[in-house]
Amino acid sequence: MKNNTRKEIAAFAVLILLCLAVMFWALDLRNALLKVPFGYAGDAKAIISMMKGVIDNGWFLQNPFVGAPGTLDWRDYPIADNFSFLVVWMISLFTSKFGVVFNLFLLLNYLLTAVTAWFVFRHFRLNYYVSACGALLYSFLPFHMSRSLGHVMYSVYFAVPLVVMIAIWVMAGELSLESRKEDRRRFKRRLAICLIACLLVASTGGFYFAFFGSYLILMAAIFAAIEYRSIRQLVLPISLICFIVLTLAINVSPTLIHLATKGNINVVERSPADAEIFGSKLAQLLLPIDNHRVRSFAFIKRQYQSNPLINENSDSTLGIVGATGFVTLLGWLLFRRRKNPEPEAGLRFEIFDHLSILNIAAFLLSTIGGIGSLFALFVSPAIRGYNRIVVYIAFISILASMIMLEKALARLPRGGRRSAIGPVLTLLLLCIGLLDQVTNHARPNHLQLKNLFYRDQQFVHQIENRLPPGAMIFQLPFVQFPESRPPARMQDYDHFLGYMYSQKLRWSYGAMKGRYGDMWQQEISGRPSPEMIEAVARSGFTGIWVDRFGYQDAGASIEQDITSITGAQPAVNWESRISFFDIRDYINRLKSAESSEAWQAKFDATTHPVLATWGLGCSGIESNEKENWRWCAHIGKIRIINDSSQPKRVIFEASFNSSNDSTLTINSAFLNEKLSLKQQPLEFSREILVPPGEHTLEFNCNGKPAYAPGDPRVLVFRVNNFILRNP
Repeated sequence: MKNNTRKEIAAFAVLILLCLAVMFWALDLRNALLKVPFGYAGDAKAIISMMKGVIDNGWFLQNPFVGAPGTLDWRDYPIADNFSFLVVWMISLFTSKFGVVFNLFLLLNYLLTAVTAWFVFRHFRLNYYVSACGALLYSFLPFHMSRSLGHVMYSVYFAVPLVVMIAIWVMAGELSLESRKEDRRRFKRRLAICLIACLLVASTGGFYFAFFGSYLILMAAIFAAIEYRSIRQLVLPISLICFIVLTLAINVSPTLIHLATKGNINVVERSPADAEIFGSKLAQLLLPIDNHRVRSFAFIKRQYQSNPLINENSDSTLGIVGATGFVTLLGWLLFRRRKNPEPEAGLRFEIFDHLSILNIAAFLLSTIGGIGSLFALFVSPAIRGYNRIVVYIAFISILASMIMLEKALARLPRGGRRSAIGPVLTLLLLCIGLLDQVTNHARPNHLQLKNLFYRDQQFVHQIENRLPPGAMIFQLPFVQFPESRPPARMQDYDHFLGYMYSQKLRWSYGAMKGRYGDMWQQEISGRPSPEMIEAVARSGFTGIWVDRFGYQDAGASIEQDITSITGAQPAVNWESRISFFDIRDYINRLKSAESSEAWQAKFDATTHPVLATWGLGCSGIESNEKENWRWCAHIGKIRIINDSSQPKRVIFEASFNSSNDSTLTINSAFLNEKLSLKQQPLEFSREILVPPGEHTLEFNCNGKPAYAPGDPRVLVFRVNNFILRNP
């Protein structure tokens, strides 16, 4: 027993060393600098901002350094990755450098994934070197290489092998009420593993891996109930699924409480069509990785990439080893052998039966037009990236390949030097598999990252050194947060660049979509330049940040307006993309031209205007050169918010019309009207007194929807040129 334990520990140590060696090669760590984040674009900046929020504030949920003049409150956006952020917090206890925290978290996930995969392979009695081969191939999937740099939270899939093991136990009848009676000690040990695995999968991977795991456990339970003709086979698996759901609910409880008290503003909007757009495709599972090192393979993949619905699912390739297992399991469904006289062979064939069913179940859920599309249509579109189930399909497929590998190696001659043939062949397969899965294009470009890091850091530090602690910077163009489509050449979350490198400044970007701060920024930035710049100055902002990539004219017009109005000359970053204006002299001139009482009155009017946002039943704004409008269904709602402590008078102006004669009623606590609508717009203007707080104004129209072929909206009445303004 002691000898076996020593072998296990030694083999495990070798696995860790091999994983570190592969990381060193695959991520080109020789040229890396630990404080420079390996991911630097798109979603990576959002994740870095969250990690920096943990460093600056102790946790990520609320961050006073972004969303100025308010505070970024992540509770509006459901996030269940508490285990991941717990790891981030633990790393932050030893370093305050966001790049180090990001990179250590990224690297740790490769190790954890290899360890859990190794554990499951060893559980199914695969030998040491075959288990190490499968664990490393699984840890360095193309999906992992891509997501760790783009959205590192989706690379946290180390709990997936454990969930697959649970599903196999369920299908084998080893996790049921009957199995508990047969061997209580083993049952308790497995139940403990199940609870830990469910806890972990529900606290990582952003809901996706928990959802996919619950689905596979449910499919396994249904199979077991049919196979063993006992409904009791469903009890424990469904209990585990409930435990996953409960853990998810606990993880997002701050969001649930926040939305219950502050109102749900539907920050995350999904469409059933997303399940089609971001579904997996059989071809992408089997084709080579993008930019494969073999030119002919790379050419084949480039040809396929011209097809429709190519997006993030491009990195869902299984690699040559995983694809072999995947295809074998598909064939096994048709040609499987139900029984085998040899007990050991029979065990392996039984696992193949189970793996083949799990494999096809996972694929049918995720494929375009599959079960996931039906779930999005009839139940909920909240889960949209069904291609991300590749981490389950890949483990199932690699496990199948490793079982076949060990069976093939068992046929080799043994004794003397011939005993080394198996390990050597396995090592060769590992090398081929890694070369197939990892390309130079998938590695971080560390030289480029270092240049970006130091130059961006230097520019932001120059700004920070000029301004006092706590100074606020207004960022242009206005970009909604989160999940928006920035204008021109900007990418989502680019505005987080300033916060990433500053310690004492506050930044306007990051006001949660649909909340007052977002509405305020949108209203201010939508004003003509002179009014906008004056409002920014009167609201306490001492600087203006302009991302030239957000303008068709590279910011020339807005920068000219800022300079002519404030007299400030821009400081420009190294790539001439970002310009910064220090407007403190302009603020001092405004203050010196009026009394302190007048300044304070204008400050209050500027920072606490009555604002409105459109909600249920009303579509987005449309416009032409002369006017703007919104179509609404039979019922439409507006949220009107007075953020001050006093009632405020505003003028409600708009015109209304419908495609046929109808009656429109307006109901609220402060405005109640009944209007007769025709095709010709009816002008409407009322002065209203809005009490402090948030209020709902509801429209009801009894008109017939307009005839609009090809438009899925219900177009009952139109609101034209709506505005709330001070009298």
